[in-house]
Parts: sequence; structure tokens; C-alpha cells
Amino acid sequence: VSLLLGSTKLAPVRAAKSMQPVAPWCLFMFLATVTVGANLSNLTEFSLRVAMFVSVVYAVHVVLLLSIGWLLRYPLDTLVVGSLAGIGGPSTTAAIAASQGWKRLVLPGSMCATFGLSIGTYIGLAV
Repeated sequence: VSLLLGSTKLAPVRAAKSMQPVAPWCLFMFLATVTVGANLSNLTEFSLRVAMFVSVVYAVHVVLLLSIGWLLRYPLDTLVVGSLAGIGGPSTTAAIAASQGWKRLVLPGSMCATFGLSIGTYIGLAV
């Protein structure tokens, strides 16, 4: 790399920037290799069923979340972070709470998600 770009201190930075367009193509090649033997008719039929199931689950989740939260007079930010802790995990919960400016909910949301994942893993194994 230093022979191509010169022996400056910026040579690694220039090399990293020049390699960025290669990364998506490597990902596309990997995905094409993995999916080359897929039966598309079975895949589309199964994926439509999964998409319908997931949309019903999320719709019921939002309706219950908002209605119970309204009855108990919880603030919307607390409901959103609590929902994210159950669905998204600790990193997603912390990122969205911090990006929305809810600094007071970053740590409780992350802890709730972490405890939920650890307890849920053992319950899932037991089942």
C-alpha cells in the first residue's frame, strides 16, 4: 500500500477509503453464493406467511402497549423504551433512547433488555 500511495502518514487512510466500494460487492457475492440453490416459490410462500405473522404480532403489541400505557398514565418515552427493551435488545434500546434525547432512560432500558435476554435464554432452554 505504501508503495502505491507514497510513504506518507495518510497512506493507510487513503487505502481504507479506496477499499470501501469493494466491501458491498464482497457481501453481494457471499449472499449470491449462499442463495444460489434456493427454491424461490417455496421461499416467497414461506416469507409471506412470516411477514403476515410478524405484522399481526407487532400490531397487537402496539395496540396493547398504547392502551395499557394510556390506562396506567405512563409517559410515551417510557413505553417506547420498555417496548424496545423487550424486542430490540440492549444495544438498540440504548441507541434509540440516546438519539431521542432520553438520557435518563438509556441505562434502565439497557439493563432491562440485558436481564430480559439472560432470563429469557434460560427459560427458552428449559422449555
